[in-house]
Amino acid sequence: MDLFITINLLADDDADLVRLGAGAFRDGLAEVCTALQARFAPLGPAFADCLDFIRAAVDRAAQVPPCPRGLTPHRLQLAWIETRGFRSLLAASRRWHARDWGPPDPGAHDQPLAAMLGEYSAGEAQGRELCEAADLLREGATMHHCVAQYWAECRDRGTRIFALALGADRATAEYHFAPSEARFSLAQLRPRLAAGELLRDFIAGYQFHGGIELEPQMGVGDTLELVREPENPHNHQAVAIRWGGVHVGYVPRRVNADIARRLDAGERLSGHLTRLDPQAETWQRVEFAIREIRAE
Repeated sequence: MDLFITINLLADDDADLVRLGAGAFRDGLAEVCTALQARFAPLGPAFADCLDFIRAAVDRAAQVPPCPRGLTPHRLQLAWIETRGFRSLLAASRRWHARDWGPPDPGAHDQPLAAMLGEYSAGEAQGRELCEAADLLREGATMHHCVAQYWAECRDRGTRIFALALGADRATAEYHFAPSEARFSLAQLRPRLAAGELLRDFIAGYQFHGGIELEPQMGVGDTLELVREPENPHNHQAVAIRWGGVHVGYVPRRVNADIARRLDAGERLSGHLTRLDPQAETWQRVEFAIREIRAE
């Protein structure tokens, strides 16, 4: 469904759909979907990250003549998918997001943004609009993601970033504001890791292994075994996940490098099941977390 939503947002007309079918889907719909889900799940956040990457690519292209006239993030993303496929775009986006970002460059004359919604509080629920570059920097450092680089989007394109809290839970939300319609739309939502967690994500490839048959026996808090597979022909950094000795999937490829490095170095890591939703799509049914086992 995330893939279909992305196509719907990108394709302006039937001609775009025809080109996508002939190019990006030439191997067949099921073949393309299965491969993308196995490597890049969950696809919703992965495609949201692509837009950040594409915007940066367009900004860079504008600085390197000759830049094609009328080049927009929308058309570049569509052209990339038509000519090189979804996998190429998602892989390039992942590499770009994995870079060391460093601090943002707000510019010497940038002023705080005028708040659109400001702050909200109701019981344990709180939300605060981040209107300064320094606020984004602190949020990125606290939440361990690249929101510090969104300052230009907020300043120039009506994007707004909110720090959200619900009790002890924390998340960062990106909203897009459409002045013509006077409305906000949620672009992405990123939770914070719990104290001591190295990673929290959905089990990749869960729908292709033996977990579905075991779901009636699974429960939140169950221990998950992490097994390195350095000889895996598809990914030398593969980390398999086992429940009760049964292989149920993998640590997602886009985030397995650090976990593989730690396991190879002899660090003791533990996995546990943090959420189980049998009604969700198969690739989003089981959420897990990884912690470091500290010596007492």
